[in-house]
Amino acid sequence: MGQGQVMVEVILMNKHLGDGERDDALVVVGSIAQLGNWLPSQGLRMLPDSLIPNSWTASVNLPAGLVFEYKIVRLSADGMCRGWMAGSNRALLVPRFATMVSVVNLWEFVAGSSPVTITFGIVKQLGKDGGHLLLSGDSKELGQWKLDKAHSMVWHIGDRWKVDTNVTAGSTINYKYLSVSDHVKEVEWMPGPNRVMQVPKGAIALTVLDRWTTHSVPSIRTTTPIQVQNVAVYVVLVQRCSFGHLFKLVGNIDKLGKWDPWKAQKMVWHFNDIWITAINLHAGSFLEYKIVLAREADDTIIQWQTGSNKRLLVPDTDHELLVEEVWQ
Repeated sequence: MGQGQVMVEVILMNKHLGDGERDDALVVVGSIAQLGNWLPSQGLRMLPDSLIPNSWTASVNLPAGLVFEYKIVRLSADGMCRGWMAGSNRALLVPRFATMVSVVNLWEFVAGSSPVTITFGIVKQLGKDGGHLLLSGDSKELGQWKLDKAHSMVWHIGDRWKVDTNVTAGSTINYKYLSVSDHVKEVEWMPGPNRVMQVPKGAIALTVLDRWTTHSVPSIRTTTPIQVQNVAVYVVLVQRCSFGHLFKLVGNIDKLGKWDPWKAQKMVWHFNDIWITAINLHAGSFLEYKIVLAREADDTIIQWQTGSNKRLLVPDTDHELLVEEVWQ
């Protein structure tokens, strides 16, 4: 990188290419020569992100202090323009005192144009008769309350149950969990009202962590989602480490130390080497983070989590989010 040059990384999230778009390209086009001077055929081609579904990245070295405008365009395999990102041109001032800057963009689309992969998770210890958990709901994807079409959940360490399903972006769903005994074939619905969630239009994938309620109240099927400002994000790591060591979460926000590992948030150890930490974040906020291994006695940083930084777009939901991480 030349003197006074800054690596600018353009990140695009929420852009799903359907079956008829697999050969299309996403290109960054802008007001400078490096971005084609607004000629889509001369723009900077984006590559799919290996860690985040439906996300794309492109990088270019630009002079510090440069001001430019840009947009992202979708091109067919033969170079024909198939659509520009909605809204006004994006503008960027390349910072003077940085070596790299990442700019996150969201591809805006109409509700229902792309599926959202939702991981439903719940902690539930079953009785001596064993059994398994099911997920049912009012949408077609969740079986429309028909038990023979409900989703079977998979057990994980710590009596955590999970299942993945695709739901239409922008839709509102009602759902609930139920326990089925293997021996006596008894069905127990989770007490309390149905869960209600509005699937965010800007989501690509999200994880919902629920609690099995023990109190019984009349069940209702609400059609209006609960609006909240904050989302509790739980980051979970199942990893053994040496005695006297611990894991910490460091990232781009004040609560995570702004990339200072000595100010990072400590993760709490639980049985079976499960490490958990929780952060309250505003819906719609963007989080970039990593996990570090540290010595508890003197806070010496021993090792960083391998690979690229992890990124999370907090969806507009009234639930907690569970993010499961892998150390390496």
